[in-house]
Amino acid sequence: MTQMAVNYGKVLCETGVRPEEVRQALTIMKAAPVLRTILSHPEIPLINKERAVEKIFPQTLQNFFKVLCRNCDMEMADEIFEAYREQYNEEHGILTAEISYVALPDESQIKRIREWLCRRFQASDVELDMRQDQALVGGFVIRIGDQEIDWSLKGRIEQLQYKLTRR
Repeated sequence: MTQMAVNYGKVLCETGVRPEEVRQALTIMKAAPVLRTILSHPEIPLINKERAVEKIFPQTLQNFFKVLCRNCDMEMADEIFEAYREQYNEEHGILTAEISYVALPDESQIKRIREWLCRRFQASDVELDMRQDQALVGGFVIRIGDQEIDWSLKGRIEQLQYKLTRR
């Protein structure tokens, strides 16, 4: 992530934009990938880009998108929104964790995982990124930053192999 994206993300966070609004903007951009191309194209007049921004995006993000268009930084939008997410989560004590699983945990398991992570890392809430990984054989792996908590069958088998070969 570039420093410029981090700076934009911090500014976006300081302006009081809510995560729901950022998710809405991301949804719009994913639904219409050509929009990013149009808003970053140098031959399209800025006034046309600004009109499009006013019609498409939530009001709280319109000035932000206009600045991106003006500075020709629209290509960094995903990176900026990721920086915003990290900044917002840090400011609000929200832990970001990635769970890799074979079978999707049910709601009660996810709730228990969230509660355990909040206690263990003294977080007010946990934002989970869920990813399926058949290579785990069973169970799941939780990643928080550079920490990994491995409760997978693959991990247990590797631990057992390591113990058996050390003797």
